[in-house]
Amino acid sequence: MQIKFRGLPLLTQRPKAKLGLVLLLGVLLTGCESLMVLPHGCPPVCVDASLMGKKLVDFDLSGADLSEANLRKADLTRANLTNADLSGADLREAGLEGALLNSTLLIGTNLTDANMGGVSMTMTDLRGANLTDVNLTGAVFNSVSINGAILDKVQLLDSDLTGMDLRSMQANQANLSGANLSDSNLNGASLSKANLSSVLLIRSSLNGARLNLINLTGANMNYANLSGASLYGAKMNGVSLYEASLAGVTLVGATLAGADLRGADLRGAVLENQQFDDSILILDPLVAELNDNQRVELNRDTDLKGATYNALTQWPDSYEIPTNAIFVNE
Repeated sequence: MQIKFRGLPLLTQRPKAKLGLVLLLGVLLTGCESLMVLPHGCPPVCVDASLMGKKLVDFDLSGADLSEANLRKADLTRANLTNADLSGADLREAGLEGALLNSTLLIGTNLTDANMGGVSMTMTDLRGANLTDVNLTGAVFNSVSINGAILDKVQLLDSDLTGMDLRSMQANQANLSGANLSDSNLNGASLSKANLSSVLLIRSSLNGARLNLINLTGANMNYANLSGASLYGAKMNGVSLYEASLAGVTLVGATLAGADLRGADLRGAVLENQQFDDSILILDPLVAELNDNQRVELNRDTDLKGATYNALTQWPDSYEIPTNAIFVNE
């Protein structure tokens, strides 16, 4: 008996045809299998869909409504989620490496422990999203809304965040080493114990920001506005604060050895431990968890050894400039 598949002759009679047919069947079955991954009607309507652990590599979900969907541990590597709505979705531990998230809504989305290395985010809305412990290394950001988002312990090494609106962002213990945050708005942001070594914060605004125990070693903060910010115990060796505004900042316990303070405005800054009321720091959980020995070590005057200043540098009233700071006549 001769078996045919859509007019093709018996497989055993033509080895080459058999191979071609096997490949064709593989493609067809793969396509069918892919379709079976998603529930009927999804996409575009995937509201509250249960897709936990699904393999969606290279899937085109552009424009899909995935709001409130369960995508925990789903593999969305290189998936196209452009213009998709993922508001309120559960994407904990999801794989999103290289995914397209342009014009995507991620409002209130839970992305805890997700891998988002190399994602593309242009006009993406991350307001109120939870990105705790997310890997965003190599991610591309452009006009991203991130107000009120939680980015604790996030990995953003060498990322370009130029000109972004990061007001009220919470990124405690985050790693942004080498990132470019120039011209960004970080007013009211919380970055306690974060690693911002060698970052660019030129002309950035950090009014009232919580920057306690932060590492800003080698950072360029020229012309930045840090008025009212709290930098208790901050590591700021070699930081450049040329013509920066530090009016009213708290710098008790901070180390600014070798810092550039030429033209900086330090009027009203708290640099001496005797003028410092550490009870205000109880609002910062990362400071509150310090033991007594650690607090004693940090409750000291600001270390300005080797810091440079000039005639345009403005100091707090009655502040006695340390003799180990260096005056530069220019």
